[in-house]
Amino acid sequence: MEGTSASVSPCRCSMRAQSVRWKIARRHLNQRATHRLRWTFSLLVALMIVTSGAAAGAGLYFYGHLPSTDHFKLRYGFQNARIFDSRGDLLYNMADLSRKRGRRIVEPLQALADQGSACRRGVNRIPLVLQNATIATEDATFYRNPGFDPLSILRAAYQDITYGHIVSGASTITQQVVRANFFNPSDRSLTRKAQEVALAYEISQRYSKRKILWYYLNSVSYGNQAIGAQAASSIYFGKQVCSLDLAQSALLAGLPRGPSIYNPILYGAAALTRMREVLHLMRIHGDLSTHAQVASAMGEAARWHFSPPSTRFRYPQFVRYVIDQLNATPQLRARLYNGIDVYTTLDPRLQDLAQKTVTDQIDGLQAKHVTDGALVSLDLRRRHYGWILTMVGSAHYAGKAGQINMAKSPRQPGSSMKPFNYIWAFTHGNVSPATQVTDSPIILPDPNDTLHHGWYIPQNYDHQFHGTLTLRQALANSLNVPAVKVEFYVTGAEHVAKTAHDFGMTSLYSDNAGVGCRACYSVTLGGLARGTRLLEETSAYGVFGSGGSTVPPVAVWKIVKRSSGRVLFCSADCSGGPKNSDWLVKPPRQVVDPSHAYEMTNVLSDNNARCTVQVCEFGLTSPLVLSRPAAAKTGTTNDWTDNWTVGYVPQIVTGVWTGNADRSPMQNVIGITGAAPIWNSFMEGAFKILRLPVQPFVQPPEVQTSSMCSVPGSSYTSTNLEDLVVGGATSAVYPMCRIPEKGSMPIPCSKYPANPPPAGFECPTGYYYDYGTLTGTPTIQLYGTRPPRSGSPLSPGQSGPSSGSGAVPQPIATAPPFVSPGQP
Repeated sequence: MEGTSASVSPCRCSMRAQSVRWKIARRHLNQRATHRLRWTFSLLVALMIVTSGAAAGAGLYFYGHLPSTDHFKLRYGFQNARIFDSRGDLLYNMADLSRKRGRRIVEPLQALADQGSACRRGVNRIPLVLQNATIATEDATFYRNPGFDPLSILRAAYQDITYGHIVSGASTITQQVVRANFFNPSDRSLTRKAQEVALAYEISQRYSKRKILWYYLNSVSYGNQAIGAQAASSIYFGKQVCSLDLAQSALLAGLPRGPSIYNPILYGAAALTRMREVLHLMRIHGDLSTHAQVASAMGEAARWHFSPPSTRFRYPQFVRYVIDQLNATPQLRARLYNGIDVYTTLDPRLQDLAQKTVTDQIDGLQAKHVTDGALVSLDLRRRHYGWILTMVGSAHYAGKAGQINMAKSPRQPGSSMKPFNYIWAFTHGNVSPATQVTDSPIILPDPNDTLHHGWYIPQNYDHQFHGTLTLRQALANSLNVPAVKVEFYVTGAEHVAKTAHDFGMTSLYSDNAGVGCRACYSVTLGGLARGTRLLEETSAYGVFGSGGSTVPPVAVWKIVKRSSGRVLFCSADCSGGPKNSDWLVKPPRQVVDPSHAYEMTNVLSDNNARCTVQVCEFGLTSPLVLSRPAAAKTGTTNDWTDNWTVGYVPQIVTGVWTGNADRSPMQNVIGITGAAPIWNSFMEGAFKILRLPVQPFVQPPEVQTSSMCSVPGSSYTSTNLEDLVVGGATSAVYPMCRIPEKGSMPIPCSKYPANPPPAGFECPTGYYYDYGTLTGTPTIQLYGTRPPRSGSPLSPGQSGPSSGSGAVPQPIATAPPFVSPGQP
């Protein structure tokens, strides 16, 4: 009825309950019968093996259907890859967690007769105390049984039949090894159990007990993806397995029976109860002599606090860089978890120095809103050519910005791009450091410019013009306008980008779409869409210091297979091992001749040129001056987001970046005050740590000094200031005396005919024109856009204050009207 509870007859309910109880009882009896049958057969097989041998027993019982052990070896399907620094100190244990396989490092056993430390002589051995605890817990007759224990099987069978579940296991250590290698652990069938017993006997005949124990302790699961004793010691106690004490060993020895049930991180009380059982078994079997030892171990355990496993490694940004390289190398990717040791090029002494230097400087600039910095140093010595000695990717690893490795992230380079403009001009443009250039206003057509109506107007950092200068003075003082004139009249913007790319900035084109265009005049000043990468730019500067050869960065010294000691890869100091340099290292290439490389080095190391009567941007006592000859260049973006210093001595090249990872502007911090002090301190410290002798830059014999120069478009020669000349003083081709100007380029048509073009040429109002080329041949070029406004202010996006800063015109979707040269 609605609103009342349904009722059932008491008699019918009682009958139904009796029926259910009978079904449960019958099922339990059937289960017990199954248990009896399983244990009876297992015991039968065991007895047959004992009395008639493995082959006879297996043949009689299984009709020859046992899995073959012919190809069985005690080996591991996976192991951690270990990453070390160049001095052999561990940086990171790389576990195969992506496929949920776990962490494993295979270590040797401490010998039975070894009464010394298990950590002796730097060898990480599995200590006797853990071996004894494991044997007492898992297989007390291990050293005496033939791979299985008939009495244990009988005991387990009795308990299973009597209680309906196993109270103590019957599987020996050898049986567990067999089960892990031959069978599905979830298969609990009668056939599988009997096969396990037979195979355990056969394996025991083939391998020594010590070998089987070694395999077991390196392959059993301890929970939390810790496979093997070393991984467990690291996960739960943060230490090498060789240094485990009694209490720690007892805890670990109890975990394999139920890694989830006894997980000390989640179920601490259950883990300690299991630990007490292990200690009790150790005392029963004679491994402990007094109860006081048990009490002491439990007292120690009461103070333990476990936390979830975390990734622990030193120098994380460099380590991640190495891992990325390994994963990107097909020859190594498949071997990552086969037990390899990766020795890197990192020098921990230099890394610690670099990190402290960067962090201290950035912390000191907090008031000027500078929050991050990066440093890379490469070895230029032939023995370790290109080795990454240090890589600092952030001032503070633990901070939010620390997740970004600024050493390999593109950032605006500012004037640190200028040498790649000048080196092309020195090499291909018939100019020398003594060639003169006029530091005067220049206006260039730029269809991507919006602020100045299609015109690019570079300015110097000090907003002044310095008249006629040598290229040496212009580059040493990082003047913008002369650099743009060299780029426009001699080099070409596309050659600046290509030179930088060829020298080592291999990501330049992919990071900066359209960087190779001919009208990208701000490239020489670092005007790029995204920028360059500190690691690559440091490598590119290494070309000058190395005499013209590229310096491909090398992060990996050698890779060794741990089990055999065989060298799989080696980049230097190979001691007879293979040198597969094409795997991780590109071979160096000669991209500029040594003479012109030295010519650039001579300019970048000329401290006197940084402060002359005409221009003195850095002074004579800047941080670019070291205690020995050194070449260096700074760079700062005009919106104050990035500043750089990159420099070198003959043995090492170092690059430094400072700024903010979020690209927010600093407060009036330039390369000479932000990055340069870091560069100076690190270089001086590196000289001491590496014990580098003072070494001058060696002038090649093809480089001499001369004052002779040529007049463009003429057969006449003249004299200039004496400076370096590639090819010798008797060279048939002298460098240009000065870079020809095209007047006030370009000339507004409103001033026509102040500098009249040829007859018949029309110059419409609102247009500009210029004529003349480097050869002096009159050529009319007409530019058509709206003229720039006189005296219009410059925005940070175009040009402005920087230590040799680069103007960064922002591209727009639709360019304003532009008539290319020669078009009406």
